[in-house]
Amino acid sequence: IKNNKILIFYNEDIETEGRKTRTISHELGHIALHSSIVENLFSIEDRESDKNTIISKSIYGRMEYQANTFASYLLMPNIPFMAEVNKLFKENWITTGRLYHDYQPCNIRDCNVVVGALSSKFNVSQEAVIVRLKRANLYIEGERCNPLHEHMRRNSWW
Repeated sequence: IKNNKILIFYNEDIETEGRKTRTISHELGHIALHSSIVENLFSIEDRESDKNTIISKSIYGRMEYQANTFASYLLMPNIPFMAEVNKLFKENWITTGRLYHDYQPCNIRDCNVVVGALSSKFNVSQEAVIVRLKRANLYIEGERCNPLHEHMRRNSWW
């Protein structure tokens, strides 16, 4: 933000439109959520070394998380996103109410189909879809997939 103008720069070498859109949406998140902090940083001096001394890594990480969340909801608004998820679950006979990404071929197929369809529908990366599904508790990975495994781990005597 300089002279009351907002400029967003991104790497022109980014190959996919979805990635460009996500990057711009992320930066819009910073503008919407953190503009006063960013303005203060640039008024001190526009040098990366100064930014690192003013903002702690934890605050920086939180700001990045918030900008990513903003971009996620901007590109995949809750009502259309959930409507599409529900439609895909119904079409693919996914009756558990969530996706389980584990070693089972049927679960791998369900994850690939749903994540791929949502990625295409909203023109975002599959990684962005997975993050959005995880935030909605609709995508469970690894050992957390198997309730019996968790029960055995907690109640094992050896």
